[in-house]
Amino acid sequence: MTLNEPQCFIHFGHQTGTHAPGLKLGLRDILKAAHHVLLAHGKAAQVIRSKTKIPAQVGVIAVPENNTPENINMARAATWSITEKNIWNNSWWADPMILGHYPEDWLKLMYHSLPEIRIYLSVDL
Repeated sequence: MTLNEPQCFIHFGHQTGTHAPGLKLGLRDILKAAHHVLLAHGKAAQVIRSKTKIPAQVGVIAVPENNTPENINMARAATWSITEKNIWNNSWWADPMILGHYPEDWLKLMYHSLPEIRIYLSVDL
């Protein structure tokens, strides 16, 4: 694991200010900070994989304990769909780490709030 609950330290520490460092940044700055957290994860994952003697699985989220089709579908819907303008979901963090790009539903929702970062859009906005 490279980072523990990045959505928590960004949301509570930088957006709501309820945790350290107690900031209350605007959405554009939150998105920029979160993007840099993802870049840091990517660099850390590269270092971990390059230094291990056996193949390593690197991530920041867990999978459901019970893998019945019904539980998987419910967890997928609850965990991965993005319906609000925030970074409080796993898809926003996991898609770049696992798939190499931001989730399409998030990009559509956040398009007008995105900071100037180098991203490759795979969706028509």
